[in-house]
Amino acid sequence: MKNVLSALSALIVLVSGWTCLAQQKPILDQTWTPLEGKYLSFSAGPAGVAAAIDLDNHLFIHDPQSPHFEPLEGAPDARHVTVLPDGGLLVVGVDGKVLRGTRAEGEIQFAQLGETPMVEAVSGDESTLYAIDAKGTTYHFEAKSGKWVRIPGRLEHLAGNPVGLVGLDESGTPYQRNSASTKWRKLKGSLKAVSLMGETLWGIDQRDNLVIRDQRTGAWVFVERGVSAFDVSEDGQIVAMLKQVAQFTDVERLRTRVSLGITMAKEGLKGSVAEFENAKKELEETSRKLNGIKRDVSQLTSEIRKAQGAKKKQLQDKQKVSQAKQKQFERRAGKLKERLDELTAKRVQYQGFKKTLTDQGLALGMEFD
Repeated sequence: MKNVLSALSALIVLVSGWTCLAQQKPILDQTWTPLEGKYLSFSAGPAGVAAAIDLDNHLFIHDPQSPHFEPLEGAPDARHVTVLPDGGLLVVGVDGKVLRGTRAEGEIQFAQLGETPMVEAVSGDESTLYAIDAKGTTYHFEAKSGKWVRIPGRLEHLAGNPVGLVGLDESGTPYQRNSASTKWRKLKGSLKAVSLMGETLWGIDQRDNLVIRDQRTGAWVFVERGVSAFDVSEDGQIVAMLKQVAQFTDVERLRTRVSLGITMAKEGLKGSVAEFENAKKELEETSRKLNGIKRDVSQLTSEIRKAQGAKKKQLQDKQKVSQAKQKQFERRAGKLKERLDELTAKRVQYQGFKKTLTDQGLALGMEFD
């Protein structure tokens, strides 16, 4: 049981490597796939395609069959990249111009997208493109006119898709607006980065935890720790700088981990309840015997007061034996009470783990009985 509890603790803080259930450990080890290299930013695309920019502003592409990012030959130096639903790219060059990268005959060819202001980042797809400049000014791209039009609001970070737009102000407060509205709605929390998967919001909180917004409650639910950069695609692909290592996963693998964790929590809870009941019964039996011994000691004490000579000595010897047994059973009862306290604490921990994992699962779109 101690090993199960340790493993669940590892799951809640999401540290790699479990100490039990060896047959299930590979599932947990495979939640994230390490990728080679260090990068400033990422973009997750469909079917495992991803893009990244390294410390020298070079553009890299990740194919789902590859264990690492490959440099994209002929690509412009960039400060930001977004993978489009068709596998193409939107790139903000180091000069602040937005370029559209189109796949043609196995290569990606780049062309400037409209009369671009000097921007820092771009998000969305070609039907709903948004960008921000160094001052936090927010723009929307009008495909018909080919122009970038300023919209209200100043943001430090943004993410957009056909559903809407979410951004962070300079203090990290998230704001959201849908595609049919011009009004911003303030959300709970404080974040460093944000991404959209349909209507689901993902972010990095101020403690470098990857979090997901529970649409039922508006709360940000913990997913992973030690994340400095990330992106989530519309089909649930996730790429992140996790514990200073570029890594890749997807929502289904996260759901598998949650499902396994909940199963382990239930097993641990069931085991702790059974062990508690056994210890409780043993304590009741020990207490019953202890009470009998105490009665014997009391009876012997009364008889000793009345006895004399050899009879008194015999009773005193018998009393010493009973008193020794009394101390022995008192120590045993004390240990059993401590064990019951430990098991009660474990049961509370398992219940807490189960609730935390259930909240994660619900935020990830899982359904539970």
